[in-house]
Amino acid sequence: MQIKLSLSLSSATEGATIRYTIDGSTPSESTGLIYTQPIVITSNVTIKAIAVKEGLSNSEIAVFEYTLDNGTKIDQPANQKVTAFIYNQVLHIRGLDPGEIYTVYSILGNIVVQGKITDKVEQQTSFPYKGIFVVATPKTKVKILAE
Repeated sequence: MQIKLSLSLSSATEGATIRYTIDGSTPSESTGLIYTQPIVITSNVTIKAIAVKEGLSNSEIAVFEYTLDNGTKIDQPANQKVTAFIYNQVLHIRGLDPGEIYTVYSILGNIVVQGKITDKVEQQTSFPYKGIFVVATPKTKVKILAE
């Protein structure tokens, strides 16, 4: 099964134009592709994006790295003690201690879910979202793919 991921970009500045690259180059107000619709990726890619609007300073360049895998976990180091995955729209987190706080971020850095681990074995939380997310605690970060 080939993974296909649709990515959306946005800016908090109304009317800003978003320019992005997928070839490693740096976008600017005059270079890069103009974002008009979700970007579909099917292989590993680094996306660099910038928001520009006449009369305002350009945004900082945002860099998003995607490593696609045929499983539900993405780019997780082998020695990581925390496991996170999505199954049937439920987020499963293993390897954290009761009382530890976790936050799930979207790829754009927005908080999607926050919680506190209640079970030493596994925490389960409803997760009706799709895309790439990061489960973060003060000690660790795990990227996950929700299909």
